[in-house]
Amino acid sequence: MLRRLHVPEFLIDVMTVMYRFVFVLLETLGRIATAQDSRLGYVNRRRAMNSAALLGSQLFVTTFRRSQRLQTALDSRGYNNSLRVLPAEYTFSQRWVWLTVCVASTMLIVSYIR
Repeated sequence: MLRRLHVPEFLIDVMTVMYRFVFVLLETLGRIATAQDSRLGYVNRRRAMNSAALLGSQLFVTTFRRSQRLQTALDSRGYNNSLRVLPAEYTFSQRWVWLTVCVASTMLIVSYIR
């Protein structure tokens, strides 16, 4: 939709990656907080402050490493300043439907005969 509105490709790519990383960040935050809580990291004020500081630093390091891995993956796939994804609209081909039906029916017939 954004491409139809002529939004620049770079802005679409940045928004896509940021949207993904928000959820990755939240998932990582939840896992680390659960691990700390299960080790009684928030039983008193002093340990809670220490655990929060550790959570922040570990979250930063983990996110930074994950972003480096993403950059390496993009580079290895030949990233050229454009993240191409499948369009939301798919073309429906009658030929593929008939081919699928023929192959499936042939497989059923062959398996029935044996």
